Amino acid sequence: MSTEIIMKLLGERIRARRLTLGLSIDDVAKRSASSIDFIKELEWSMLSDIELTKLQSIAEAMEQSVSDLVIDRSTEDLLDQSFPKSFS
Repeated sequence: MSTEIIMKLLGERIRARRLTLGLSIDDVAKRSASSIDFIKELEWSMLSDIELTKLQSIAEAMEQSVSDLVIDRSTEDLLDQSFPKSFS
């Protein structure tokens, strides 16, 4: 998977989590000590990478772990269900 696709998915997951929590971009920016523009660029897939410490701050601001932001649990569940138990 390319970095571009990973950053797009990450931005989508961050936006979805923010909306689920009812937070504005400004709320997440303040909670994570980031700029509003940085959060917008992240959500809109305008960044080519992100520092792990910054991602950790954003995850904490949204009451989530970094792994929950970068791993799509629903896809894992679908894959687990599509393979016979002998392959699990």
